[in-house]
Amino acid sequence: MPAEHAGRSSADAWSAFCDAMKEAGQTVLGHAGPADAADNAEGFKHLALLVETGLRYYVGDADPDFPRLCHMNDTPEVADNRFAPIRADATYRLTGNVSSLFDVNVSVHDGFTFLGKRQVWGDLKREDLDVAEDGSFELILSPDEHPGNWLRLPPEAEYVHVREYFYDWANDAPGTFELTRVGSELEAPGRLAPEDLAAQLDRATTYVRGYLDTHANMTSALAQATNAVASPTLRPGSGGNSNIWYGMGRFDLQPDQALIIEFPKPRARAWSIQWCTVPWYGNGDMANRITSLTGHDAHVDDDGMVRIVVTAEDPGVENWLDVTGYTEGIIVLRWIWSDVGEEVNNRVVPRASVRDELPATSPAVTPEERGARVARRRTNLARRSR
Repeated sequence: MPAEHAGRSSADAWSAFCDAMKEAGQTVLGHAGPADAADNAEGFKHLALLVETGLRYYVGDADPDFPRLCHMNDTPEVADNRFAPIRADATYRLTGNVSSLFDVNVSVHDGFTFLGKRQVWGDLKREDLDVAEDGSFELILSPDEHPGNWLRLPPEAEYVHVREYFYDWANDAPGTFELTRVGSELEAPGRLAPEDLAAQLDRATTYVRGYLDTHANMTSALAQATNAVASPTLRPGSGGNSNIWYGMGRFDLQPDQALIIEFPKPRARAWSIQWCTVPWYGNGDMANRITSLTGHDAHVDDDGMVRIVVTAEDPGVENWLDVTGYTEGIIVLRWIWSDVGEEVNNRVVPRASVRDELPATSPAVTPEERGARVARRRTNLARRSR
């Protein structure tokens, strides 16, 4: 235990945490700028959810001797993310079943990207694993090589990341995963010591402040990309999968405008597009609005092009991203397991002319059809909640 935590009482540690979260609230106001009441409410909701996640991970689950995979999701449009702390000198066994998933990716990291650590020390997708016919598997994570499924733990290793991919929202369902430190099977942790609680609360504070600042700065840096989404580029080590091409941009639309994002059908095994809030990089109402699309559900026109329409009212066309209630936000493209990032073109048009901007053969979508798609999203997200 670090020396700075020795002798600290639990009451003092909790008071310091509460003071830090009060300061974080002022940070929210600072990032929001001249905001109205709704902007402030959304910012503090975002902060509250970050606090909940930080406490659940660092106080509830973050024990590398008795690890539990913690669900920490910030962009669940195509994947759910689970994390567990590990010791670089220990051996771990990850078991589970991936038969219900589109794919899975398991990676080892030296810390969270937004805390200044971005190294990925190896990742494995499903085809890299020996998986039984029923979808079950066992993976060893350790410093020394093991026969069979194995992922090396370097001296810098701090956590393992399991990413579950949901590409077909009608059929893909969560897998099952259990992480165990080899040798702990007949052991149990002791009671929590005050200095341990102090360290956990400090780590949760660092998590919340780091997430807030990093993502607010990232969205600010995209301010010059108004109504423009960049063509995806490969950024190895930026996440849990070493082969994701990212294209980032920002929309800033009047109520009577629409942004059309156009690109050739990606030569990727999976791809997605979503929008996130400014400046929080948070999710919109994913259960009740179409705030994201995967390549499985997106329409490709007869000329091989994908055309995404970003606007606040349903234009009655395919590939609509619903931004009702928002005039600005972040757009994120992901090409996953790809060899190239296709060129992306953008244009702003009057919302009333969206239909004229699309090929005549591009299908119309009725309100009833849209409602069925939203219902499918609600069902999928409810099934993934745990």
